[in-house]
Amino acid sequence: MTASNSMDWIIQRFSGRSLDAIKLALEARISTEESEDLLKRWMSRHPDDYFILSDSPLRIKVTTVPHDLNVFNHNMHAKNLKKYRRWER
Repeated sequence: MTASNSMDWIIQRFSGRSLDAIKLALEARISTEESEDLLKRWMSRHPDDYFILSDSPLRIKVTTVPHDLNVFNHNMHAKNLKKYRRWER
């Protein structure tokens, strides 16, 4: 797996959620400068897979469906559990 493919996989795990350089740096264990550069490169390769939420600092909402649907389903299940737990209180 190449670096760009692994980075694509990490970014696609954020499908349906917001992502910025800090979150990406924590997830990929790289510096924030490097993560912002990788995020911009990913945005240039996937022009239809995100919405820009803010320019400075760069924050996007990833809209692509991840290649690994198990990860996508896990994220959606976790999001629904959080909503359910809030309603229980």
